Amino acid sequence: MTPSLATSEDSTLIKLALAGQAECFAVLMDRHLIAVRRRICSMVGNASDADDLLQEVLLKVWRRLSTFRVRIQLSHPYDSCGHK
Repeated sequence: MTPSLATSEDSTLIKLALAGQAECFAVLMDRHLIAVRRRICSMVGNASDADDLLQEVLLKVWRRLSTFRVRIQLSHPYDSCGHK
């Protein structure tokens, strides 16, 4: 992960992920994975089921991003890796 991605705001990473930058999606997931897993676990009460559901959620989110990928005009000129 590049340092600029690690410090990018979620909104920027979302825009870049929507523009097709898979690495930005990965940064978002790394950033929020524990909280999402905790929430799912609190809902199902079973760590094994939570892990299965977490995988499903991440896959569905990625598919949605791929489905709804649109051309986004960014306010900052980023290259494909999020560098200025």
